[in-house]
Amino acid sequence: MIDDVLWPYSMKTSRMQNWALSSAHANKPPPRYFNPAAKYRGGWDDFECRHTTLFSTILAMDKANGVLTDLQNSGLPLNKLDSHEQTVWHWAVKRGSWNCLHELLLLFKGGKASRWIMGKDRHGVTPLHLAAKQPTAKFLKALLCELGPRDLYNECRDFNGQSPLHYAAAAGSLATCEVLLEDQWKLPLDQRDVFGQTPLMYAVGNKKADAETIRLLGGKKSITVAMRNKRGMTALHIAVLANNATALDVLLNQLKFNATVFDNENRTPLHYAALYGRMEMAQLLIHVGASNDTRDCHNVTAAHYAAQAGHFETLSCILQASGGKDLLDSDNRSCLMWAVIAGRAEVVKKMLTDKNVELFSKSHKDNNQHTALHLAALNGNKEICKILVEDGYNTLERDIYDATPDHLAAGQGHIDAVTYFTFNKGGSGPALLDTLGRTPFFYACLGGQAHVVDVMARGQPGLDANHEDSLGQTAMHCAVIAGSVACVDVLLKHGYEPNAADHNGTTPLELAKEKDMNEIVRLLAERINPVKAIADSSIKKNT
Repeated sequence: MIDDVLWPYSMKTSRMQNWALSSAHANKPPPRYFNPAAKYRGGWDDFECRHTTLFSTILAMDKANGVLTDLQNSGLPLNKLDSHEQTVWHWAVKRGSWNCLHELLLLFKGGKASRWIMGKDRHGVTPLHLAAKQPTAKFLKALLCELGPRDLYNECRDFNGQSPLHYAAAAGSLATCEVLLEDQWKLPLDQRDVFGQTPLMYAVGNKKADAETIRLLGGKKSITVAMRNKRGMTALHIAVLANNATALDVLLNQLKFNATVFDNENRTPLHYAALYGRMEMAQLLIHVGASNDTRDCHNVTAAHYAAQAGHFETLSCILQASGGKDLLDSDNRSCLMWAVIAGRAEVVKKMLTDKNVELFSKSHKDNNQHTALHLAALNGNKEICKILVEDGYNTLERDIYDATPDHLAAGQGHIDAVTYFTFNKGGSGPALLDTLGRTPFFYACLGGQAHVVDVMARGQPGLDANHEDSLGQTAMHCAVIAGSVACVDVLLKHGYEPNAADHNGTTPLELAKEKDMNEIVRLLAERINPVKAIADSSIKKNT
């Protein structure tokens, strides 16, 4: 696999070295801590190394020439596997032990080394894969020289379908990439792993890969520039994700990639730059033709992404490139609205004061007839509500159901926003009614927001306890409709009428019985007729 696994390393190397070098170790088990899970059964042929201490010990002695030969002559075979099914060949390469690798090549002359060089661990990784990750090609050339020309693409891929070229690209190693791209190894530039990733995609995802490496992997075959992985991302998308400015510059200005390419969600690299606040990358993309007019599969622009993520500088850069005007998505929501919904108070404040950004009117509404203030109230963001109101947004604007921001805040249980709206209008005043004649207090009951109901009932001046909506329903009816035992209990404690009938003659108690709300039925029955409720309770206990 591209990502390294962590190989354990013994903290007791010196004792292990002494044991490994001792001529008396033959036919004796290793120290107990070396491999507590293994059972020594009388000979090295039966001994299975499940830990990596032995390999670590051998490789720690890289400067001692002939150690591997001595160990093999003493009866220790070099064909055992560690817990990752890796051989001493894997270890020699990944630890950069040149003397050990050289000695192994001498021990396995005459073509005997091929099976070990191409030997796979439990992830399908060979010593060649590990050699490809080295910054120099010394180890790789030695192994390839022993193998001779062959089709590495078909013979040497790990279980994720990654060849040594994928590994070299992911490591950003120009030297090993150049070697592997020689014709004799048959490693195509447009090869894909199981994730649909090409070597170029791995290279641009690593900041260590220099411009020359990226040119090498992207310039030899033009088809590689347009290839997409399984998520639809091109090398451009990945370069932006990795914040790799060098790679992005090479792809756009030297290899002439098209800046307007789409992933599976129709997002362009500009969307990615906006989402992660990569302003310089956004400028580079715009300079070569990327446009904020392109939209994702939800009809959302890159500017909306920047607003939602809280990146004002990137947002401003993108908007100015498209004329400085705010934009709308398919729900008729502006970038300002997206910032409001995401709770980005600083972005909202800057958008309202930046003279270079042309906003929609304060009365602009989305498809639900919500203003930016409605959306702030829905999310309970008192700070943004205050910013918008101080900028002139009207607290009495109505949505599709004639609900004000106060209604929405109450229904969602946002007591801070409710309190702010109450004091903002100066305390008592005409009741705010929606299409059905319901007040914010009714919305709190319908939302089952017991805490808000309690605070409003105790502290909101001018609250009419007997108010009915256009259906003749009271706050108690609304609490029952919500199925909120807590709201019903709060209303009863504040003296709200439990037995008022609506225009259909239905009381809250009857409504609760229809909906099989037994706990609410009990509460209401106890308040309406406590004597009968006690009698009914006694009968149930006796039966």
